[in-house]
Amino acid sequence: MFKTTLTLVMATLCLNLNAYAQSPGAPFLSKNQAVSGKVISASTGETLPGAVVKVTSTNQTILTNDKGEFMLSLPNGIHNLSVSYLNHKTKNVSIQIPLKGLLLITLQTDDQNLKEVEINTGYYTVKDKERTGSISRVDAKTIAQQPVNNVLGALIGRMAGVNIEQSSGINGGGYTIEIRGRNSLRADGRQPLYLVDGIPYPANSITEASLGVEGFSLNSSPLNYISHTDIQSIEVLMDADATAIYGSRGANGVILITTKKARQNNESIGLNISGGFSKISKKLDLLNTAQYLELRNEAFKNDGAIPSVTDYDVNGTWNPTRYTDWQEKLIGGTARQFNVQSSFSGGNEFTQYTFRGNHSKQTTVSPGDFSDQKGSAGLNVNHSAFNRKLNLNFSTTYALDNNSLPQIDLTQYIDLAPNAPDIYESNGNLNWALDENGGATWLNPFSALKKTYLGKTSTAMLSGKLQHTVNDNLSVSVNVGLNSIKLKENLLTPISSQSPSPWAIGINQLSFNAVSTWMVEPMANYMSVIGSGKLDIIVGSTFQKDQQNAENLAGVGYTNDSLLESISAAPFKGGSSASSTYKYNALFGRINYSYKERYFVNFTGRRDGSSRFGANRQFANFGAVGAAWIFSNENLINKNLRFLSFGKIRGSYGITGSDQIPNYGYLSTYAASDYSYKNESAIFPVRLANPDFSWETNKKLEFALDLSFFNDRFSFSTNWYLNKSSDQLVGYSLPDITGFTSVQYNLPATVQNTGWEFLLNATVMKGSSLKWNTSLNLTVPRNKLLSYPNLKGSGYANTYAVGKSIYTPITYHYLGVDPKTGIYSFQDRDESETLNAADRTAAEKSLTSHYYGGLQNSFSLKGFQLDIFFQFVNKTTRAPILSFAPPGVPKNQPVQVLNRWQKPGDLSNTQKVSQTYGSVTSQFDAHFYSDYFSDASFIRLKNLSLSWTLPAALAYKTNIKLFIQGQNLLTFSSYIGDPEVPFVKTLPTLKTVILGVQVNL
Repeated sequence: MFKTTLTLVMATLCLNLNAYAQSPGAPFLSKNQAVSGKVISASTGETLPGAVVKVTSTNQTILTNDKGEFMLSLPNGIHNLSVSYLNHKTKNVSIQIPLKGLLLITLQTDDQNLKEVEINTGYYTVKDKERTGSISRVDAKTIAQQPVNNVLGALIGRMAGVNIEQSSGINGGGYTIEIRGRNSLRADGRQPLYLVDGIPYPANSITEASLGVEGFSLNSSPLNYISHTDIQSIEVLMDADATAIYGSRGANGVILITTKKARQNNESIGLNISGGFSKISKKLDLLNTAQYLELRNEAFKNDGAIPSVTDYDVNGTWNPTRYTDWQEKLIGGTARQFNVQSSFSGGNEFTQYTFRGNHSKQTTVSPGDFSDQKGSAGLNVNHSAFNRKLNLNFSTTYALDNNSLPQIDLTQYIDLAPNAPDIYESNGNLNWALDENGGATWLNPFSALKKTYLGKTSTAMLSGKLQHTVNDNLSVSVNVGLNSIKLKENLLTPISSQSPSPWAIGINQLSFNAVSTWMVEPMANYMSVIGSGKLDIIVGSTFQKDQQNAENLAGVGYTNDSLLESISAAPFKGGSSASSTYKYNALFGRINYSYKERYFVNFTGRRDGSSRFGANRQFANFGAVGAAWIFSNENLINKNLRFLSFGKIRGSYGITGSDQIPNYGYLSTYAASDYSYKNESAIFPVRLANPDFSWETNKKLEFALDLSFFNDRFSFSTNWYLNKSSDQLVGYSLPDITGFTSVQYNLPATVQNTGWEFLLNATVMKGSSLKWNTSLNLTVPRNKLLSYPNLKGSGYANTYAVGKSIYTPITYHYLGVDPKTGIYSFQDRDESETLNAADRTAAEKSLTSHYYGGLQNSFSLKGFQLDIFFQFVNKTTRAPILSFAPPGVPKNQPVQVLNRWQKPGDLSNTQKVSQTYGSVTSQFDAHFYSDYFSDASFIRLKNLSLSWTLPAALAYKTNIKLFIQGQNLLTFSSYIGDPEVPFVKTLPTLKTVILGVQVNL
């Protein structure tokens, strides 16, 4: 009997233990019901292991397992759950027991909880509250809300101290980015350092400039080849404390791009499908036919002339009643886009992996069947072994881009005469409106669409980190990586794309450009507790090599378009090639000490070696010190200022440098000649040697204050910075007798950038269902050329002025239109009665942004999320009218020219019209060198994103989000064109709207 009873007891106990083992929560009670659930992140769709699930009525608390799952045992009735997770907003859920199906709980990320956010600095991570440097961050959620083709487009207006301007609305066009101003006098020495998963990434275009692909060859950005959906975060390092560890490479700031990594060990599938359209954001108001012809006829009258046989628009050759809106014809179309992103993640507690695939296709606003198609695949693997003491992270991405967009930007032709001929003849051929001699009477803009361009880009990125934890204090690691970009371009110029002529020939141009970078960085990290403080030491080394190769081949003289694709069939062939190698080595280190979580000091240093300098100048030392005091942790402040939840004062000072100059600048270099000498190949000198120039230096100083109030409901930060860049690496002008125009040199010029940065974050409303967060950033920069000895004797005498901003041009002073003569007038400073260089001086205003920033508002209501972002810029630019030809010549004009001078006594900003490019228009040309500026300030609804996460009852064990996103939707500005794009006759930014669905299983 005893054995039987004992057996029953043991069997019951085993059943209970088995039930307990299957549940991560408390054991089941016989009258309770089992509740199964899963906790996921709303921003990423990934499960959240270790989330806290608390039953408020019973105080029963459990943690989700490694798959984000949990199990509760609850009696029948209504129960309230509180679910929380790090950096996510706590969610209260009411459930009714019995409950059918899986309980899916979605947590929103808490962007306001700044003090626990981990900031990536490249070589180490630091909690936001403990950082001593100036670092801005944009996360994957913010990036994913924006339908952009370049990751830089997702940063515009969102970071204090980071000024980004889009060069044009062309897909694949470039961006101008300046971090805390312009440090270098050289245009090619202002780029920040880009790192993708720690590996340097090229900043400059590798497109062959001679092909002129849709006008962006010199400005296209290699970052176009990286899908923004693959990005986990972007950090921008600005001050010396944050950048000095990168030495010379961090002189203009550092942009860290981190791709998405495997973070969960349960299987999940993600799919994101979206599609939409784009149109130009703004059209110019140009003259109609009647207005245009009125000005043309008036121009002939003013000049006392009559239309010649070549003035086709007014001599009766072209129809005087015909009207064509060339903006509508050339750039008024609708660009379509379609995007698909997929991901698959899985693994176990030792190995996690994620695979991503992307495909996108975007057409153009120009007529014709043109598109840019991109595809990429990426894999990331995390692996731990030997009791997690050995960790491996490996990432690889391969991307392809097929670009067949038009060869030129058709926006340059919007000033065609509105009564110009039809584009096509009745037979479908291009119409050249031939005159009686068989010559074309106009340049048909659609001829550019007959040219065939195809650019094929392949991008391979590999990075890996192997880390071994030696003991509790010491770890050693090695980072390795490779970036490779290869671009093959082919441009065909058929005879059919040219006006009828016996000299018209076909041309085939081929180019191949390749850029590759490999890097190895061994590093050791030592951490220890010393008294009431923590010591963190990093030492490491960098070995880097960049290789660039270019090959060009051209076939010229084709007389038959059918042979155009064969280079061997070309009557004349020619080619060229070039290669360049850059080597870089460095030693770096960091010492960080924190005391009682109140006082922090950070020392960073780097010794750089660059192959761009002579033997005695190859090495330089850079370093910085940063310190911070969290005064809100002091007992006195804690007790008396309870409304202050966080307060920190920080500052830094250090020196970085720059070696952003062409390779081999210290050597005498030669190039192959097209001519021979004594029947042998010949070379000629192209550069004069100077082995003595050295590194640019950039001294940076910063002070900052960070505050949070009322349990972090409101936070405020302000930074003041002072940067001085000296030993400018520019070309020193030489007399013609030397045979060279300049030589590479360190000029004794010093450029200063100062400014204030302000950031404000507020949780305006934090109810149980409705939440409203707002954030504002504002930057007020200032720039000045502090010194430049013997500036007047240099090649920059007519470019810069000491004491003025380097954004300030040297100009004639515009006085307006002379009411008597109707001609533009300018101040004659030397009273010589002619305009010359002596009449030019520094303008009163700078051609730059005087202040800029952005305002973000985020609203959430149950499953709905609405984000609205406004960008604002106060800037000055050259008057947009200067992008057009002088009024009166056979080119269309903005309607503003209708208010021109017509008779003595008229007051106008437009001089009398003239049909020639003679003496009258020469005064117009002086405008290009005058201070005739325009206010290009604007406020733009940069981004709007609305999403709805379906309730669990509708989604059924999945996370489904529907979304609509808009970019560049509204612009408020008095500027006649697109105020963001620097040139009026460039494709303006595109207004984009997309719809999509995101599914996570």
